Amino acid sequence: MIKISETTIRINRTSVMRARGGFTLAELLVVMAISAILMMLVLEPVVQSFRLTRQAQAMVDAQDAARMSLASISRELGQAMYVYDNAQVPMTPASGGLPAGVVANRTQTPIMLPVSQPGSSAPHWFVLPYAMIDFILPNIYMHCNNPAHPPGKPRSYPRDIVIDDGGNKRTELRGWPDCPYCKADGKKADDVEAKPKVPLEPSVTHVRYFLALRYNNLGVPLTTGAPPNYGWVPPFGTNVIEGTENGVVLYRAEYNPYDDNLFPNSMNVSERINDPYFFYRTGTAPNGHEYHENWRNTARVMGIGKYSDFIAAEFSPDGTVRSVDPTVKFQTSSVENDTFNPAYSNDAKNDWPSAPAMVFSGTYGYWTPDHRVDVMRGAYWDNPPGGVDFYTVMEGGVQLIIRRTPSGDYWSETTEFNVSEYLSRGFVSADQANRPPLEMAFTVDANRGTINFALQPPRPGQAASGPVGIDSAIAINKDFHSHYAADRGGAIRWTLLPTFNPDVSDQFLQNARIVPGSERIVGPEMTFGENFARPVRYERVPLSLGNPGINQYMIDYDTGRLYFSRDPSLDLPEVDGGGNQCRVEASYLVYFNRADDVIRADYLTKSLITVNLGMRMFDPETGKPFTVDLTDKVKVRNALR
Repeated sequence: MIKISETTIRINRTSVMRARGGFTLAELLVVMAISAILMMLVLEPVVQSFRLTRQAQAMVDAQDAARMSLASISRELGQAMYVYDNAQVPMTPASGGLPAGVVANRTQTPIMLPVSQPGSSAPHWFVLPYAMIDFILPNIYMHCNNPAHPPGKPRSYPRDIVIDDGGNKRTELRGWPDCPYCKADGKKADDVEAKPKVPLEPSVTHVRYFLALRYNNLGVPLTTGAPPNYGWVPPFGTNVIEGTENGVVLYRAEYNPYDDNLFPNSMNVSERINDPYFFYRTGTAPNGHEYHENWRNTARVMGIGKYSDFIAAEFSPDGTVRSVDPTVKFQTSSVENDTFNPAYSNDAKNDWPSAPAMVFSGTYGYWTPDHRVDVMRGAYWDNPPGGVDFYTVMEGGVQLIIRRTPSGDYWSETTEFNVSEYLSRGFVSADQANRPPLEMAFTVDANRGTINFALQPPRPGQAASGPVGIDSAIAINKDFHSHYAADRGGAIRWTLLPTFNPDVSDQFLQNARIVPGSERIVGPEMTFGENFARPVRYERVPLSLGNPGINQYMIDYDTGRLYFSRDPSLDLPEVDGGGNQCRVEASYLVYFNRADDVIRADYLTKSLITVNLGMRMFDPETGKPFTVDLTDKVKVRNALR
């Protein structure tokens, strides 16, 4: 039997306790380092995966927002009945309520952008070209589709609704109101849809798409402790996280240009439509709010708005913004060398098939003021050219037709016709002794996209209205009988219209021709009775008929000769029942173009709008931008020509 002493047992316990002791500090540090390395190796792919997912989501959001915005813009533009050209018309803004930093009476267009500059206590204003467009949609009415609609009540009702905004009433143009008749009867009132009024008529409200700041209250800090808001701040780096960025977003607004809560009362309608500072104007409106506040409440952001921007800028080394360029543009499409088509191929209905057409139409209408129409005549393709060019030009707000003729190795240019003067006076001026005879004249209808060669000739005494030619029936009869006495078989009763008579110096146009069918001949009634010798409109008969009858005439459109009956017993009545001498009055239009003239034009058309939509969406964590660029050409279908 083996005996173990207490001393031996006590020693063994101590050894066991020492063997079971904790890790040393060095051991812990080694383990922690190894664990951190392992965690980094394991979690880095997971973190990178999340980062890539966020970036992909930012790209998807940008693409979705851009596509939806472009689709909405294209759909509405295609339905527009009129498009304003406020993207290209310069104007001097009204001085009332201009925001800080604006230089008064500074001509800018079409919409201005305030930009924060380093060390500046006021924004610097830049032009955003093509960054705004206004148009008018067809008048929209709400229509109730409820089968239980109250009988005797109209199913259509206005779309606009009136909202009480803290005691100040305003009209909400984007409303989708329930049927008021069904609601009053306690029936289902939300089964409604919006429909254009038929036949189409323009709405009184405007739709405006434009680029502007997310926060348009200049001079007020965006966040607590931040510097005052002086305009656009580039959303680079961590600005998109801190919230100090003030990016440019795309807005849509429906507004009434007569709304005094959006514009100062001193501004007229033209100034309101073309106001480049409308979104930032200061001053208190009738509803008690600032004008820029009312605009911010009226406009709606297209797309996401946050983490996006719609302009690109060029910077100086010190961070100063030198220029800005919008990435959203609404531009009228350019049409070059558009050959015009005649309204008809010949004028056989008026027995004058050799006459050229008087009206020519281009492919598109609704031109901007920057257009040029060319009428080319003769062998202008020869070298040296043997033809003549006539083209329109705008000088100081006056539209002129310029004549270009070859002169050796150069072209000689002279003013041929003053279109603006014709539209103001209402008739073509007679040929002048100190200049060559007029050879080309026409008017341009920029809205319809048409050229009209039928013009009013000068009248007696340069009158603005009335007959062009006035002849005495006594003189016509006397001249006929004088010739009849000398040559019975060859005598003709006729008169020469004043436009073709060189003896009538204030009406003579050497190169003019009468527009077939435009004439209106009024002479004394030739039939005996109670109306004898009273003025009556005569009937035209073809030249091939040979001899007109009672109350009839023949006319040669090229020479201006007016023929009456050759029968010596069918004289024109000379005196009416009141003892007044009878006369023959002639009214007509003239033209100067020829059948072989070629009409072409270069123009910008509002009937075809090019929409460029470029969006930069920023990753909210890294600030990295993702760019989406989309383009669409929209034909304005409802613009009537």
